Amino acid sequence: MKVLRLVRAIAVVVLPSLALELLATASTVSTVRVLLSRARRDRNPRPLRPWALVGTIAPWLYLTFVRPWHLRWGASDEEVTKPLPGDEMTPEPSAQSTHAITIEAPPEEVWPWLMQLGQGRGGWYSYDWLENLAGLEIHTRDRIVPELRLEVGDPVRWGPEEFAPVAWRVRAIEPGRALLLDGWAFVVEPLDGHRRSRLIARTRISGKVAAVGWGLLIEFPHFLMERRMLKGIKRRAERNMNAPNGTMDGKVVLVTGGTGGIGKDIAVGLASMGANVVVVGHDRSKGEAAAAEIRARSGNEALELMVADLSSQAEIHRLAREFEAHHDRLDVLANNAGALYARRFETQEGIEGTLAVIHLAPVLLTNLILPMLQRSAPSRIVNVSSWSHRRAKLNLDDLQMREHYSASAAYSRAKLINLLWTYELARRLEGTGVTVNLADPGGASTEMTRSEAMPWVFRTINRLGRKVMTTEKAARVSIYLASSPEVEGVNGEYFDNNNKQIKSSKASYDEEAQKRVWEVSAELAKLNPSLPVYEADRTQ
Repeated sequence: MKVLRLVRAIAVVVLPSLALELLATASTVSTVRVLLSRARRDRNPRPLRPWALVGTIAPWLYLTFVRPWHLRWGASDEEVTKPLPGDEMTPEPSAQSTHAITIEAPPEEVWPWLMQLGQGRGGWYSYDWLENLAGLEIHTRDRIVPELRLEVGDPVRWGPEEFAPVAWRVRAIEPGRALLLDGWAFVVEPLDGHRRSRLIARTRISGKVAAVGWGLLIEFPHFLMERRMLKGIKRRAERNMNAPNGTMDGKVVLVTGGTGGIGKDIAVGLASMGANVVVVGHDRSKGEAAAAEIRARSGNEALELMVADLSSQAEIHRLAREFEAHHDRLDVLANNAGALYARRFETQEGIEGTLAVIHLAPVLLTNLILPMLQRSAPSRIVNVSSWSHRRAKLNLDDLQMREHYSASAAYSRAKLINLLWTYELARRLEGTGVTVNLADPGGASTEMTRSEAMPWVFRTINRLGRKVMTTEKAARVSIYLASSPEVEGVNGEYFDNNNKQIKSSKASYDEEAQKRVWEVSAELAKLNPSLPVYEADRTQ
C-alpha cells in the first residue's frame, strides 16, 4: 500500500511534465516527417495535423517566454545576479532559479515561518491539492510550532517520509537571515529600516545530467510549490503583523456547522490563531471526534463543542441561552451550517427544512445573540453564502417551495433569501460596532455536496474532485472575514474565495425584496421586525 501511494505521489508531481514533453516530442517528430515528405515532393504527402503543429510550437514558446519568467519570478536583475549565502556550496551551477517576494513585515516576523520549512514535518513546500491527489492528505500548518523548528542536519521533504524518501539536508543556518540546504538557499533581507522584508529563494543544480533531469521533470513543479510557499509565508507574516500579537488571543468565536466540512476548517484556522472557538454540531459523537481533530490540528485546547439541531427554533433558543450562560462576550459569529434534503420535509414549526437551517437558523441565532455582539463591539458576523444563489429564482409568495420542490433549487433559493436578509441586516447595524459580511467559499467537496440529494452532475464532480476542491481552501475567506484587520469596519459586502470584494447577483440588491424577506423572516422566526436588535421571547 505504501509503495502504491509513493508511486502515486511521484506520478502526480513528475508525470505532468513528462507527459507534456512526450507530447512535444511526438508533435515535433510528426511535423518534421510532414515537412520532409513535402520537401521530397512525395506523391501522397503526409497531412500537417493541427495538434502536431501546436505541440511543436508550444515548447519554443515556453522556452522563449514562460521559462525565463518562472526562473526569476519576483526577482530583480540585481537579485538574480548578486551572490547569496549558499552559492559557495554550488560554485558552478548548470541550472539556477531565483525567486523573491516582498513582505510587509519585519524580518523577525518572517523568519519563524521560514524555519517551519518541510511539508513532511507539517510545514512548507507543498502544492497541497496536487499532493492530496496523490493520497498524502496534507494540511499546511497555519501556526508556528516551536518543536518543528529546523536545525542543521534536518531533512526537508515535500511530503511525509515514507512517500518522499529523497530530501534536502539543512547545511547551515544564519539565524534571522539565511537558511541553507543542499543546492537551495533562502535569504531574508530587511527593507525600509526593518519595517519590511525581502524573501529570496535560490535553487542551484550542479552537473549537466542532473540539470537536464531537473529541467525536464522537476523544475516547473518546484516553481509552483516554491511560489506557493513564498506567498503563504507572506500572507501569514503580514497577518501576524496586522493582528495584536499576531493572534486572535482572547477573542471568542461561535461557528455553526463547525463539526464537519467547511465549518471544521474555519474552526481550525481561527483556533490556530489563538481564538477560543465554540463549534456547533447536531450529533454529539461526531462532534466530539471533530473537536478532538480541531484541537490536534490547531494546537489549541480552548475548543468547545455545543450540540443543537438548527432546524428547530426551540433548540436554537436553548443554544443561545447556554452560550450566554458560559460566555460573557462574542467577537465573531460565523453562520456556516448548511443542509440539503432530497425530499421536502417540514420542521416542528412547519417550515421547509432547507429554509429552516440555511436561512432561519442564522436569522434567529443572530438576533438572539446580537446584544452580546454589541457589548463586545467591535464584533463581526460572517454569513457563509454560495455561488448557487446566482441561479436561484425568488418567489416571495412561495418561499417554502410547497410547489415544485427540488433539493438544489431549495438550496439556491435559501442562499439567495439569506443574502437579501443579510444586506438588510447590514443597513440596520450601521453605527452599532457590529458588522456583517458574506463569504462565498467557491466549490468545495463535502459530505453534503457528494450526497444523493445533489443533481448527479454536481455530485459526480464533487466526488471526483474531493482531493482538489478542498474544504481547507473554501474556509479561507470566512477566516479572512472573521480575523483580518483589512476588513475592520467593512459592512454589508460580498467576498469570493480569493478574499476579493465582488458583487453578488443582481437579484440580491433588490431593496424591496430585502425588506419583504426581512418581514417574512421575522414572522417565521417569531421576532419583532421593527427593531434592529430583536427583543425575542427567551422563554421557549
